[in-house]
Amino acid sequence: MSGNSVMVTGVSLVTAAGGTTRESWSSLRAGRTGIVRNSLFDTSELLSDWAGQVTTERTGRIDRCYSLAERGVAQALAQAGLTPSDLPGPRTALVVGSSLGAMESLQAAHREAVLNDTVDAVTALDSQIHSVADFIATRFGVTGPRAVTSNACAAGAIAIGYAAELLWSGEVDRVVCGGVDPLASLSSYGFSCLGALDAEPCSPMSASTGLTLGEGAGFLVLERRETAERRGRDPRGDRRLRDQLRRLPPDGARSAW
Repeated sequence: MSGNSVMVTGVSLVTAAGGTTRESWSSLRAGRTGIVRNSLFDTSELLSDWAGQVTTERTGRIDRCYSLAERGVAQALAQAGLTPSDLPGPRTALVVGSSLGAMESLQAAHREAVLNDTVDAVTALDSQIHSVADFIATRFGVTGPRAVTSNACAAGAIAIGYAAELLWSGEVDRVVCGGVDPLASLSSYGFSCLGALDAEPCSPMSASTGLTLGEGAGFLVLERRETAERRGRDPRGDRRLRDQLRRLPPDGARSAW
């Protein structure tokens, strides 16, 4: 497998705790919460109005999901030292994990069809689950293979696993991969009906009575080792990258890399 070893050359986090990887990691280490009152939709009939809401602005018709994904991919590419001119061609792939995709837009189109018997075909088509990958590919010029995994909470992890398999097989040299999901009333009402939402901001390592839904995006740039070395990237990874990915055990002590 040494000839097919995979490097992480770029990483990003767009979360309620911070709009960048550095900000998110700093908030985690400082114990700062990103949970706020949900201001995106009516929560009056939900068990909780708390949410992990990202600070972002919607531009024009772009769905919130796409805005989050765009920010995440741009940051990962920047850390990897890549620009859109490096991405066209069959050897760069894109794999995106998402459970909801552009659910906000899809719900709006469905609501209009039900209430007013009017079908916004463009919005309905542009908010299908596969469209998040189409948007990213178009925005950043990825013309190689692309796929969307939609496996609930595991979608992003499965996207990364599939990306690694593409690299190990030799099908591609580079994969932009990760996950994105927005806050949406559909999932919020679903979890509320299940009785799963905590009435107060949840604290997973203590005595929470439920969960707090959140949103965000996280992306990696994975490359075959020889591809990264040709670009002058350190095959051992960047120390800052290792620090960003270091896991913390439940007691808060630092774990070894």
